[in-house]
Amino acid sequence: MELKINDTLRTVQGQTVTVRELIGSGGQGNVYKVDYAGVPKALKLYHEKTLSRMEKRGSLKGFHDNLVSNIRAKSPAKQFIWPEDITEWNGSAESPFGYIMDLRPEGYTGLTEIFGIYGKGETPFPDYNTMFRAAINIIEGFRTLHNHGYSYQDINDGSFFINCKTGDVLICDNDNVSVNSTNFGISGKMRYMAPEIVLGGTPDKFSDRFSLAVILFRLLFRRQHPLEGKYSMAPCMTPEYEKLYYGSAPLFLFDPDDNRNAPEAYLGQSAVMTLWPRYPAVIRNLFIQTFGKTGVRSPDKRPVDITWLKAFTQLDACTINCPGCGRTVFLDPDSSVQCSKCGKQLRAPFNLLCGSFEIPVVPGTEITNYVVDPTSVNCAGIYMRVVKQPDGQVVFVNCSNDSWTVHYQDGRSETTEKNETAVILQGMKLIAHGNVIELKRC
Repeated sequence: MELKINDTLRTVQGQTVTVRELIGSGGQGNVYKVDYAGVPKALKLYHEKTLSRMEKRGSLKGFHDNLVSNIRAKSPAKQFIWPEDITEWNGSAESPFGYIMDLRPEGYTGLTEIFGIYGKGETPFPDYNTMFRAAINIIEGFRTLHNHGYSYQDINDGSFFINCKTGDVLICDNDNVSVNSTNFGISGKMRYMAPEIVLGGTPDKFSDRFSLAVILFRLLFRRQHPLEGKYSMAPCMTPEYEKLYYGSAPLFLFDPDDNRNAPEAYLGQSAVMTLWPRYPAVIRNLFIQTFGKTGVRSPDKRPVDITWLKAFTQLDACTINCPGCGRTVFLDPDSSVQCSKCGKQLRAPFNLLCGSFEIPVVPGTEITNYVVDPTSVNCAGIYMRVVKQPDGQVVFVNCSNDSWTVHYQDGRSETTEKNETAVILQGMKLIAHGNVIELKRC
């Protein structure tokens, strides 16, 4: 059913919901802005046909009970716009049924809209680092979800809202989240499904990882899809072709052993062709591992969430602007890199060593919380910056709430608090958050 302005519903928690306006409509239902106990909220109300389909499959009660269970369990991570309450319901498909959640804050852009901006040859992000931090926030959200024993089951471009100025991310449509390998009939978008789901399998954390990799690929490569090249561009994309290209015989654009589906400029894929060789091997190899023969056939061989998180954290920290021309360059900790625009050879004088990370230390380097504190609830937040001072000294700026103890080679020690600096010198050691951070001369 559709609701009108000022229509009211009751919730199981005893609140009255008053409809204020329709703010969106999709295949599963409508989303309304509502007054909920005096607070503006969103109500997703399911279409009767959505509930009828689940009723015919015998999954409607299970879907309802799973939603109740998720509300009681609370959101696993800050990235999720989690269900908070549900409407009173008599158990039939004809009865109006939906759930309450927070409204999307101002300043967030839907990923579908971002892909549309990409299609115009533009980007909404001010720089690569902000885009990478959006990716880190997406990965961290699903890592936390999976660690709580859930799978999302329907990851697609409509699931995400991104603050393109900060990289903060919100993940919506969490009514489909359920205990791993349990499904209540929610169907996804074919282009984002793992091959085994296209062929009729049950969604789980392994299929989530495939869908997550599709999102990350399209984010990095200006909306291009990892399985859509010259082989898979059918004159008319019929259900049979979809099942072939995404299910029974998917082929990665950059499969190292099979170039039948390579991207082509005449297909509008110049951006992915230019960007692919620019990204570091660690990122390219993870996409090959996911979309190559091994990843499409063996779900348990796909990179796990923490592997993606470490790779994007490293990528973010190794991204600087060339001092010669300003072009974005991805530094390699172990060798020099040539700027693709001006040809300048770039190499860091030092690498920072912390845990498993080795990060080039040059002015402009920003090191996120995850490098120093893998348990942080804000993995993409900035922990320290490398800055060149007006007097020419290069320093670490403490952007965290931690106090650092800095030991220099000449025996000096000093404490560095938030917003204070520590001069970067050969042989220094920095104690931060219980970790020893060292410098290695390149």
